Amino acid sequence: MPNDGAPIADPSNKVCPDFASDDIRRGTAASDEEIIVCLVQLWTQDHNLQLERWLEYQQEAAEAAEEAERQWQATEDEARALAEQVAEREQIEAEKKKPKIGDFNESKQIPNVFLPHLSQYAIQKFKQFEYVELWYFSPDGYHEATRESRSTADDALGIAKSDEVLTLKSVASIKASKNALLDHELPMMDFLQAKNAFLQQAKLASWPEKHLNALLLFYWNLENHSIRSVARGDEIILTYASRVRHHWHDDLKTGTAGNIAVINAHLIQTIGFEVNTRCQDEIANCPRAEKTQSSHSV
Repeated sequence: MPNDGAPIADPSNKVCPDFASDDIRRGTAASDEEIIVCLVQLWTQDHNLQLERWLEYQQEAAEAAEEAERQWQATEDEARALAEQVAEREQIEAEKKKPKIGDFNESKQIPNVFLPHLSQYAIQKFKQFEYVELWYFSPDGYHEATRESRSTADDALGIAKSDEVLTLKSVASIKASKNALLDHELPMMDFLQAKNAFLQQAKLASWPEKHLNALLLFYWNLENHSIRSVARGDEIILTYASRVRHHWHDDLKTGTAGNIAVINAHLIQTIGFEVNTRCQDEIANCPRAEKTQSSHSV
């Protein structure tokens, strides 16, 4: 029989009343034996019913306690699992923030020659395969990079624009040197020395072999070009190298770049005419400037 939820008393210890007592028999018309048998039966039926209800109540209470224990255990397990996940994530984040030391090759020997320190500006240009002046690979450029690396804070940030997107980068990586010279402004010996360092750095930066070979042949063809034997030949070569490589890097971004290794003879002649004309104008203007200065002094 279902229980209404109210606690009930345990009927197990109840005993049958003495139905043979004078108080119970008084006022009845039936015989004593009949009365006693009837009352005992009635009491027994009610007692059995109470026992059945009591057992049902005990069973329900036990099941309720077991369910409560199960739910409590499930809640504890869930909370413990969540705490373990949080602790694991925190441990992973903590490991990420720890300083890392790079690995090394036990069988690799230290190189015989170390490349000088390259500026962060040039390194950033290398990473993006962009044009960078050869001055940064000259002794003056390396010297300034070493000096700046000791004085510039690594966490100083500035805004850089790339592909119409503004990003935060270190100031050293986006700020060009005020002392940097254009390629055609370098002396020929400095130019030749810087282009060798440039090619070495490009190789270390994992530039495509196709591009590296084209640049290597480009500089070789210029260094050995016959026009260097004529007057102002080095100036012509330097101007050609400066303009062509700059435009080549611009064309690489749009996919319209040609083979830089193939020297354009017509462009060489055009630049030669331009250089010679400028030199003639400078020579022609020198006497005038001296004459004017002399007249003013008088």
